[in-house]
Amino acid sequence: MKQFIDLWVRLLFGSIFFKVENGSDYFLALGGNRVLRTTSHSSSRTYDEIETTTKDSAGSKEFMAGEDSETMTVECKLDEGAAVSYQDIRTLGDAKAVVAVVSGTGVGTAGGEIITGSCIINNIDQTAPQNDSQVYTIALRMTGLPTFGTSAATIS
Repeated sequence: MKQFIDLWVRLLFGSIFFKVENGSDYFLALGGNRVLRTTSHSSSRTYDEIETTTKDSAGSKEFMAGEDSETMTVECKLDEGAAVSYQDIRTLGDAKAVVAVVSGTGVGTAGGEIITGSCIINNIDQTAPQNDSQVYTIALRMTGLPTFGTSAATIS
């Protein structure tokens, strides 16, 4: 319950009371290895709603809370020499494997905040624009409840 209250306080008052963190300090690790050459990272949490409207609802729709889910998207520059390469990501996706995921400022720095859990890779895009770096984008769907904490060591 405390984590839930802390999360709501962050969402409602984060920009007023909490420090601002540089997005460059936010990293992702899959299967214990840091995904290198990332250029952007985003996450989204959605909350289902179940309609419970009846004839007795007096003309207004009624809802109750349903299940929730979280997705993450990471864009990376193509680097086949990285610890987790594009081909490694493709192999994990093709295997439909559940992968351990760690994200947050604690991936690159011991003592930073992290979110840990399990995910499946549900989308991989690769872009090769003319006269620019090749990039690929990984979309991950969390499975189960993520855990919030502080990292004890840097993941490289």
